[in-house]
Amino acid sequence: FDAFFWAVSLLTSLAGNILTIMLGLFFDTAFPRTRWTNPLGAFKQNPNAAISIFFSMGIAAVIGAVPAVLGLGTLQFTLIFSLPALALSLGLIPLFRNYFQKRLNAIEI
Repeated sequence: FDAFFWAVSLLTSLAGNILTIMLGLFFDTAFPRTRWTNPLGAFKQNPNAAISIFFSMGIAAVIGAVPAVLGLGTLQFTLIFSLPALALSLGLIPLFRNYFQKRLNAIEI
């Protein structure tokens, strides 16, 4: 394998992971579940975790299926998926930073 393939693989995984993490943080901050009856209830009674998991699975399916179905090469796939996803993720960081700070200050713990 060549260095270009590894660089594209790293870029693709970073793009998918950052996008998934940003979505998970948004859902946990926008719709917090701060009251539960037992410690496992924090996870079991929280639909935010399920939404994040399903979104991650969807991203993985897109990353795996789209190039195979469309017959995309490494460069085409990078231009179509990885770069826009990475740009979206990095562009959301400044917007979410202000939102997260305001929201965390308002959450009753």
